[in-house]
Amino acid sequence: MNNTLDFQGYTILIIDDTPANLGVMVEHLEDCGCRVVVAQEGVEGIKRAQFIQPDLIFLDVMMPGMDGFETCHQLSLQADTRNIPVIFMTALTETTDKIKGFAAGGVDFISKPFQIEEVLARANIHLALRKAQRELETKNAQLLAEVSFREGQARILEMIATQAPLTEVFERLIRLIERSSDGALGSVLLLNPDGVHIDLCVAPGLPETYCTALVGIAIGPQVGSCGTAMFRRETVVVTDIETDPLWSDYRSLALNHGLRACWSTPILSPEGPALGSFALYYKTVHGPTPADLALIELATHSAGIAIQRYQTQARIQHMAHHDALTDLPNRILLEDRLSQAIVQAHRDQSHVGVLFIDLDHFKHVNDTLGHHVGDALLMEVAQRLRACVREGDSVARLGGDEFVISLPRLADSHNAALVAEKIVAALGSSILLNGHDLHIGASVGISLYPEDGKDAETLLRAADTAMYNAKEKGRNNYRFFTAAMNEAAQQRLITTIRLRQALDQQEFVLHYQPQVSLKSGAIIGVEALLRWNNPELGMVLPSRFISMLESTGLINEVGEWVLRTACEQSMAWQREGLPPIRMAVNLSAHQFQTDDIVRVVKQVLDETGLNPNRLELEITESVILDGSELIIGALHALKQLGVTLSLDDFGTGYSSLSYLQRFPIDRVKIDRSFIDKVTADAGSAAIVCSILDLSRNLGLDCIAEGVETPLQMGYLQNQLCSEIQGFLFSKALPALELAAMLRADCRLPMMLQNTTRVSKLLVVDDDVNVQSAITCLLRGEDIQVLCASSAEQALEVLAKNTVDVVMSDQRMLGRTGIELLAQVKRLYPDTIRILFTGYAEFTSLVEAVNQGALHKVLTKPWKDGELIENIREAFRCHEVLHKHTVRLQQAQSI
Repeated sequence: MNNTLDFQGYTILIIDDTPANLGVMVEHLEDCGCRVVVAQEGVEGIKRAQFIQPDLIFLDVMMPGMDGFETCHQLSLQADTRNIPVIFMTALTETTDKIKGFAAGGVDFISKPFQIEEVLARANIHLALRKAQRELETKNAQLLAEVSFREGQARILEMIATQAPLTEVFERLIRLIERSSDGALGSVLLLNPDGVHIDLCVAPGLPETYCTALVGIAIGPQVGSCGTAMFRRETVVVTDIETDPLWSDYRSLALNHGLRACWSTPILSPEGPALGSFALYYKTVHGPTPADLALIELATHSAGIAIQRYQTQARIQHMAHHDALTDLPNRILLEDRLSQAIVQAHRDQSHVGVLFIDLDHFKHVNDTLGHHVGDALLMEVAQRLRACVREGDSVARLGGDEFVISLPRLADSHNAALVAEKIVAALGSSILLNGHDLHIGASVGISLYPEDGKDAETLLRAADTAMYNAKEKGRNNYRFFTAAMNEAAQQRLITTIRLRQALDQQEFVLHYQPQVSLKSGAIIGVEALLRWNNPELGMVLPSRFISMLESTGLINEVGEWVLRTACEQSMAWQREGLPPIRMAVNLSAHQFQTDDIVRVVKQVLDETGLNPNRLELEITESVILDGSELIIGALHALKQLGVTLSLDDFGTGYSSLSYLQRFPIDRVKIDRSFIDKVTADAGSAAIVCSILDLSRNLGLDCIAEGVETPLQMGYLQNQLCSEIQGFLFSKALPALELAAMLRADCRLPMMLQNTTRVSKLLVVDDDVNVQSAITCLLRGEDIQVLCASSAEQALEVLAKNTVDVVMSDQRMLGRTGIELLAQVKRLYPDTIRILFTGYAEFTSLVEAVNQGALHKVLTKPWKDGELIENIREAFRCHEVLHKHTVRLQQAQSI
């Protein structure tokens, strides 16, 4: 007996009606390690073969009922048994019988009576053949499956290459994997760009309610298989959801949907962050084979390619339609959205607003502080613009410092104006960047569909025109487009062309406005003011063309011409024997954007021969907007040349007063906007007084421009302003007329001022009898009594006179006495204020006293002695204040 054979793991079915044969064969076959099953007739043998699927069948030919040949034939007809090898055992020796057996499906014959060694040898051969056959079938199946999988994978790669929707790619991939793994239900999860929350679930075989529940879940160290795999960035295999702790918070969700196992692998980008996960679910407790894990790895790789390709295409699309610096839509995307908004507005009978925004001082920031600060400023502006609009509005950057906002579905123009107001306010407030406190502001132009245009291009052009109109109106504001604005744009283009020719054709001229002393009334200087004498337009004021000179870049060339011409004129007057006076010339902020300004000034002084101390250069606060070292260096270099520096339009800009300590300024010019209201508006008066006090404290001269009335001049005299300039004395004149004034020694008609100090009382009362009575009562008190019948008259008297004490009635037409005295306090804080009335309301009195508006309240009718004593006490109080003020001014002048 051959006991070396090893049939371990094989199953052999013996079909024989002879118990003796069965016993012998079973004993020896089992000794060889195989499992043996027996049947005693054909029908029973067929059933057992179908049930146990044996590796080999020994079949007796001669059996009652169905013989061996028929039994073999029936086995060959069944799909699940036809490939099982059958060895006949028979005493028949005829060749015809063997042929019949092979025809029935048999593979071999053993003659009876059989030798057990032959049986075992035949079994060994055919089991080996069966094993080889099965391995071949498995290989063929694997090859077929691999071919099918590769074809499916090629189709998926084709879908990725042709930019098919990502969900379709995932569905195709999942179906492919599911066909390759029995019972598997695939899923692909995508993470939100925040890298934390699940954003998308594609799982065609899983219940929709389950997929919906996954969206929005945050990944973590114990968030099922997928959430944990993405968090750990490694494969997580859970063979039994019901018992695994990773599913503790989500177990009921999975089990309620019939899911028992889940294997998940994270989809990682080349840089490492998790993009999502690929997972296989099973409805039974299930663990993966190495082949399963390889399949998942292949699917995960394909999903990763799809995601990265999708993200790359999305980035390319985004870059093609967005600004690289601010990530705002660019012109291409803006025009597309604007066109869609117009179509929708046409359908809804609504409006579309277009806001064209240009930053007012961006170029100065960019040039002086560098592009890194400029870029940071643009990004901050983009954020502020986003905060000003609705979710459906579009904020775009066209380039440089130009932005556009599209406002779809507007009810009327008022809504666009509200957005523009928010933008002006948002960009007008300070911006702190890299230690720089920046103030830029914005000019906004507005156009509307359908009023101003029917297409995107026309609306953008109209809004652009409106924006330029906003700049011309003073910047940091907004304007709507109108037909007149369009005409102005065309005119501006024509004017720009003419300006380019004006310098060559000698159309520019200078006029000179005198600057006079409030002490002597004499002309002590002139300001050179540019005029454009165009043959067609006539004499054009600078307000109409200076901004165009700056925007076209002509300002440097024209500015140098102005400087040279003014210096030459000053020397010409001196050669005529006229008294030397100061020549003030304005410098534009644009002239400081190169390092040539110092060279130009020095060259002009050298070539004209003008003494530098006769030249005053006026700069605006915009020049020192950010206090850059470039500007500071230029101003100090100019000072070293010996020229005087004046700060023009002081108080209207954005710079801090502390800059006066950093910059070498000699003179401050108070802007005309404050002088215009100085005798009536407490705010303007306070600013003027503050500027004068600040100038004295810093040892600076001060000149007020725009002085047009004697009241304004009187107020400035009382506040110890040293110089004025304005129409009260003279408008700007051609050189010949100004020379005539110098030759004639024209002076300012000064207001009479006593050389000795006289105490003055102003009585404000609409009852002339009260005025007369008080005047008579004080006749022997060495007090000059001035009278006024209304608050307005009182302010005029105060502007023309240095008044020590004001005594006002409460009930008058217009302003009450309390209101007048409160304004006097703000305009003339050293003047003593007395309310003189018989009708004052107690609450108003208390409030006025608490706020310091009143020094004392006297009642009508009065007792002469008491009234005189109260007035004397008021003058004594003023004398104390006056001496203190004089000492303070003397100390400041040292």
